[in-house]
Amino acid sequence: MEKRILDRGNLRDVIVVLSLASAIFFPINLVQMTVGLVILAGGTVLHVITKATLVRNKVLCEEGVYRICRHPYYLSNFIVDVSLCLLSGNMYLVLLYPFLFFWAYGPTLKFEEEKLSGIHGQRYFDFLLKSPQIFPCQGSLVGLRTIFSETSATRITKKEWTRITRFWAMAFLLLVAHDVAVSGIHILYIKPVDIRAVVFAALAIVLLIIELILQLLPKKEISVLSSPSQHKNA
Repeated sequence: MEKRILDRGNLRDVIVVLSLASAIFFPINLVQMTVGLVILAGGTVLHVITKATLVRNKVLCEEGVYRICRHPYYLSNFIVDVSLCLLSGNMYLVLLYPFLFFWAYGPTLKFEEEKLSGIHGQRYFDFLLKSPQIFPCQGSLVGLRTIFSETSATRITKKEWTRITRFWAMAFLLLVAHDVAVSGIHILYIKPVDIRAVVFAALAIVLLIIELILQLLPKKEISVLSSPSQHKNA
């Protein structure tokens, strides 16, 4: 695919930078913070489930989380990025994000669907008719009942756990940025100490250390999630 200024490889970096910059100018209240963290948790769970289901380039994944939409991994990325936009406090960024998402992901979606239709033929066209591309519809939400049916712990790589620790580290750094923007960097060490700011900073640091450790581990040191389930799709 042609290299673009904004693509799915750099979109999150752009969102993190814009969110950190926004945190300086846009305050956040408890409701926004809670909603942002809950949405981030949902995106994280979907991210893990999708990776536990996907068998790349070997089968056409139609069951489990793929009954909800054809690209649940990209949906999880959308949810994670929206949560970061919410935690930035900048509602203009929240409204802008869907346009940035489809600008960045549009060519990838087209390329992947053309590739899959070439590999799987009529079977993939049938899949197109019964599963929405990114966002679930009323009919596809029935797939929630079997969302874990095709998961296997062996499919979750160290790289995915590294990504997840990074999601949460960035979220807590955004919350620290809000407190620092209001009271200055001394909020982390003056007395009485602002416990909330210190806790957020500590969580961000711990998660970044965990991410570093995960990156240094050998590739085989992985696994976690539910019981394996063999795909029936050949």
